[in-house]
Amino acid sequence: MPVPIAVALKEWAVVVEAIRSGRQRVLFRKGGIADPSGRFDPAHRAFWLFPTYEHQQPHAVRQEFQSLFQRLTLPPAGTLRFDTCCEVVEAVAVTSPQELEALEPFHIWTREHVASRFTYQPTEPLWVLVLRAYALPEPIAAPALPQYGGCKSWVTLAAAPDTQRLTPVLPDTALQPLLQQLRLTA
Repeated sequence: MPVPIAVALKEWAVVVEAIRSGRQRVLFRKGGIADPSGRFDPAHRAFWLFPTYEHQQPHAVRQEFQSLFQRLTLPPAGTLRFDTCCEVVEAVAVTSPQELEALEPFHIWTREHVASRFTYQPTEPLWVLVLRAYALPEPIAAPALPQYGGCKSWVTLAAAPDTQRLTPVLPDTALQPLLQQLRLTA
């Protein structure tokens, strides 16, 4: 991992837990309301995952992964916790939900939720980010600063969390089936 990493990508806390536990290896992104032009830009190749709790939708997560919600604990007020860092192995823009059906084993979302991503800004592609995830043994606490708020994808952190104790969540070979499927569908 490059050191230091002072950027984070906002994502549902349940998805962060799925990535941290090796149950999810891919993200689908279109962009937040406060992103420039409302579009997602896959500009960062390495980043921390910034767990968010406000907009999580349990009905958007497949039944077999609902127990991940019970594993979540809110950080103390005014505090953030970082414990998962990612490298983008591949970023591909797709234009239809059918292109993503073969990727279902690599994420926790329902088919309906994935399809709904195409109705938001239908002229914009959906970015598929294949991730190599790294985890810390214990989370790092950081203050929740006002500039981190808002519906935006990327956040520049005031201080880069230490990456020295990160370890891979899965072996590199675990990404090969996903990359193969993505190349077949793209």
